[in-house]
Amino acid sequence: MIIIRFFLSIIFMKRLCLSLLLVFVSTNVLSEITDEWLDDEVLFDEQEVDAESELVIENSNLENAKSDNDKNKNVESIQNNKKDVKTQTTNDSLNTQNNSNSEIEETNTQQKQSNTQQLENVVINGELDKTTMTKDTAKLFSMPGAAGDPLKALQALPGINSEFSFVGAPSVRGSAPEDNSYLVDGLPVPNLYHLLGYSIFSDNIVQNFDIQMGAFPAKYAKGTGAAIYVDLRQPKNEKLSWSLDLGMFHSGFFVESRINDTQSIYFGARKSTISFFAPLIIKDDTPEPQEGEPPAIVISEFPNSDDVYFKYHNQLNNKNQISFVVIGAQDYFGIEFPPESEVEAVEPAIIGTLAVNNKQSTTGLSWDYKKDNHNQFKTTLGHIYYKSKFIIGDGLYNNLDIHSFILKTNYLNTNIKDHSLSFGAEIQNDNAIYDSRLLNNPCSRLDPGCSFSAGVIIQTGDDMAINYLDSYIQDEWFVNDKLVWTNGLHVSYDDFIQDTIWQPRTRLEYNWYDEWIFNAAFGVHHQFPEITNLLPDFGNPNLKNITAAHYTLGVEKNTYSGLKIKTDTYYKKINDVVVATNDERLYSNQANGDAYGLEVLIEQEKIGDFSGFMALSLSKSTRTNEITDETALFELDKPFVFDWVVEYKPNERWKIGVKWNLKSGNLYTPIVGSKPFVDYPDAFEPIYGELNSKRTPMQHNMDVRIEYTKKTTKKTITYYVDILNAYNHKNVEGYSYNEDYSEIEEEMGGVPLLPLLGMKMSF
Repeated sequence: MIIIRFFLSIIFMKRLCLSLLLVFVSTNVLSEITDEWLDDEVLFDEQEVDAESELVIENSNLENAKSDNDKNKNVESIQNNKKDVKTQTTNDSLNTQNNSNSEIEETNTQQKQSNTQQLENVVINGELDKTTMTKDTAKLFSMPGAAGDPLKALQALPGINSEFSFVGAPSVRGSAPEDNSYLVDGLPVPNLYHLLGYSIFSDNIVQNFDIQMGAFPAKYAKGTGAAIYVDLRQPKNEKLSWSLDLGMFHSGFFVESRINDTQSIYFGARKSTISFFAPLIIKDDTPEPQEGEPPAIVISEFPNSDDVYFKYHNQLNNKNQISFVVIGAQDYFGIEFPPESEVEAVEPAIIGTLAVNNKQSTTGLSWDYKKDNHNQFKTTLGHIYYKSKFIIGDGLYNNLDIHSFILKTNYLNTNIKDHSLSFGAEIQNDNAIYDSRLLNNPCSRLDPGCSFSAGVIIQTGDDMAINYLDSYIQDEWFVNDKLVWTNGLHVSYDDFIQDTIWQPRTRLEYNWYDEWIFNAAFGVHHQFPEITNLLPDFGNPNLKNITAAHYTLGVEKNTYSGLKIKTDTYYKKINDVVVATNDERLYSNQANGDAYGLEVLIEQEKIGDFSGFMALSLSKSTRTNEITDETALFELDKPFVFDWVVEYKPNERWKIGVKWNLKSGNLYTPIVGSKPFVDYPDAFEPIYGELNSKRTPMQHNMDVRIEYTKKTTKKTITYYVDILNAYNHKNVEGYSYNEDYSEIEEEMGGVPLLPLLGMKMSF
């Protein structure tokens, strides 16, 4: 991680002005060209354009879609009449006919909770048209500081954070990013994020997001942190359209078209543009080493991140529809560390080449069947592929290939008096092939440092197969006009550990007078150990599943003026956490953890030209190593996080957003001395003090996003600039030491002042 941080600091800091000049000039040239195009067209009044688009949506979904006012009235009926609630949830189930992108039982639950949990669960439930991004998801794409990435924008919500400023993967309520479960259209994905921190999704394909932060519904499994669900929108059954997105981080294209009256497709691709800018930025600023100076580190391959996507939809008839989706992503970079360079004194084993190449793809075929107004089925067949190739030093490497095949089905029945019943099952087969030659140095998040240069070289290779079986059942009982009680059970089994995990879930929601809503929930969740920790030569095949119990309690107040105030408390008990050992087992389930906290969210819908929210998180997360009987703060613990977001939209063309963040610093373990490596006597390895006993100073920064949009009859062009860390505050995220670790040599800062310019053209 330190090497990656060092690499990124080179990219971002050196000759930043040159990069901005290049992008600014190119953007201005494109602006002049597009202005000429726009001059040839008659611009509509923005309000007329919006009204016309809304009429198209309403007419195309006349039987299924409802206006926002109607939806709000239906939500209010939950508090007034139990039968109205049941009727509404039944009507909601009809709308899933046009949604092959989400779990079939989700429509029923989300409609009931759209006002009560909109930001806690981020069940973005805007328009019912499943070919269009929901309004609240669009807000995430325009969140300041996210650089157009909605998953990065989630970090502004309470309870969600990241390990470092350039890392996108979220740490949720005291858990690590690897503890989360990630799903796309119901299928798991190996990773939602590229190495540079942004997600693998373009704004062209996303329909909504759902992040379940604690005690989540019975259909979710294989995660003790959070369940993050991404719905891809359906292709529009309209004539050919396309778009281009040009930006400093990534650029791409998107094409969408109808095939006939029932079939439509879209496809597109993105590529990171940092690989084009970086050579121009740093090539003249890397001086040749003088005589007696250590040789310079050479960037052999600048970071590249690519993703592709394709979706096909066929509405066979009014009861049946099928969808086929493909999502792919790739990341790769390389660095050369010559002998006698500065790195040799601290990590001698990596002298030579450091190269990473990760690939992944998710392919799914789904069939949705609506038997009648009360019974719905969804079946999905999927294939997930993950390939990781890692080269380090002279002759050390790790190759891992995983193929996963999944078959899952779900059923929803809303024709039961005062009840909504759903259940489903899933079969998954994983086949992993690995080939490694590495220094075997067991390390976990409960260790202060993980060295590449310690341990014994082991070369091994083999394959392993794991079969999983999951099933769930959930009943939503409308007890009376105020109380809803949801009970569920998820059962998981795998033939590797050969353990059956019973995971009960329950949730109570009480709608009091005057829009006061109380809720309480409990859930048991599990997580399969990382495959690399199970390998015979590098891990322990006898590890157990990790389990966690979630407890949540919350209250929300909604006002007619658009003000929402929500408070949540939570507690998590995590058992059988995997920790490195000093014996032949290498790893064992001999650690546990606790996490608890208070979260407050105050959101104000648009008043005049302004809208925004404030989010506060107070929390504590600890881990106990049962081998040493030591308890320490978890390395991702953030006891204080505050976010303030304001958006100003004076008209349909301009949008200006500002986000200010204040949070606790990062934990680190102090270094109290050093000793020579056993196999490298001229290099030093650190001696650590008390685990995670020190913290960097408080961090704060401001991000700004400005958008300007031009619309015509045939084109929409948006210019945008994201200004990260607008007042250029150096947030210390860690420290680097001199060769023998006797003193701190440098404070390692986060992202500096970084304007990111771009434009998007749609035709």
